[in-house]
Amino acid sequence: ANVVSKYFGEQNSKTKPLTQFVHIASHEPVPSNVICAVSVCITSNYRYISNVMSDKTQVFVGKGDLKYLMKHRDVLSQLPHYNEIIAMDPKTVMQRDFDRLITLDAFDLKGLTIDEAYDEGSSNHYLDGIQIPNLIISTNNDPISMNLEIIQNDIFGKDGIENKNVSALIFPTGGHIGLFSAFSTKKRIDEELILKYFQYYFSENNDQKTQ
Repeated sequence: ANVVSKYFGEQNSKTKPLTQFVHIASHEPVPSNVICAVSVCITSNYRYISNVMSDKTQVFVGKGDLKYLMKHRDVLSQLPHYNEIIAMDPKTVMQRDFDRLITLDAFDLKGLTIDEAYDEGSSNHYLDGIQIPNLIISTNNDPISMNLEIIQNDIFGKDGIENKNVSALIFPTGGHIGLFSAFSTKKRIDEELILKYFQYYFSENNDQKTQ
């Protein structure tokens, strides 16, 4: 969700990132055949999330990061601080440790503090620049994003001006990415909604082309 919204907002946002997607950095516009987008989970404010995340949750996420690093060690072991973080106790390593030692190097943000890097990578700063319909689907009990307050602030913007292209659909439950149908764990509610959302804009776009 964060990557989708950040990509579509960067080019026309009042906020200019230090590092841009290659496509945007080359001054090419978003392709004209892209007519809408969906962001599943949340448009992120990483600094806010990190500051309100409990130590228990920080460790839970950090443990997952360690497993990912070890699983892909053939490639990721080339990162400068790989051995340092792998040596940490999985019972105490936190998400912020991973970001401080790995993320800053991986995304060439070494000159920034961890909070500055969180701001740089957060899509919530770029929602004002989104110029196609962008639907955000999330839940009110997402333990990672604590999202309802964030989404409300993001959509209405820091200056109080709402971007009419950005809208949100917030389910009361469903966790981080658990929007399964009540009748089957093989069928996800958000997938059905996304297909209907795309079908609506594809149909509308086709109608406009024939007029």
